[in-house]
Amino acid sequence: MKPAKETKYPCGFLGFFIRCWIPDIGYWILDVRYFIVRCWILDVEKIVKKAENMSYKKLEIWQIANELDIKIHKMTLVELPAFEMYEEGSQIRRSSKSVKSLIVEGFGRRAYKQDFLRFLINGLASNDETIDHLENLYNTESLRNKQLFTEIHEQLEILGRKLNNFINAVQIKHNINIVSEPESYYQSTDVENLEL
Repeated sequence: MKPAKETKYPCGFLGFFIRCWIPDIGYWILDVRYFIVRCWILDVEKIVKKAENMSYKKLEIWQIANELDIKIHKMTLVELPAFEMYEEGSQIRRSSKSVKSLIVEGFGRRAYKQDFLRFLINGLASNDETIDHLENLYNTESLRNKQLFTEIHEQLEILGRKLNNFINAVQIKHNINIVSEPESYYQSTDVENLEL
């Protein structure tokens, strides 16, 4: 972050007003004492750094959903017959994109526990829908690549378990003071022992 530009304006017996432009945040600060403004600027810098560190892209469930979205999109364009492009192929692309989007939208509303949970539960439902579309494609032999089917199916199952664990963690550990809450509460590293 660039240092703030400071300009002092005399204002009689009160001392000086200090006007500061913080380039990365983009607003003016007026105060009567230099040290108060200085401390306030440092607090703003801490808040901005925390906000930059909290991103949905750091969530493991979003990373898995993003990877699956790309794989499924490529799979529908390369592996499926032409007639499936706008039928089941379109459905599976939309449901896989929906999982990722619902995680993002829920994360954006994470300050409100019920909204956060609603979006995550809808994301889990979209993940189940994606599994169903994938199984339909394989069972109707539109998707003939068994290795690709198995790989995507396993990743969707893992994502479903992780989403379920994430939902349970939000139900138990959700905190209104989200800014100071570490993301590690919501991430499970033990994939083998996850329950549906």
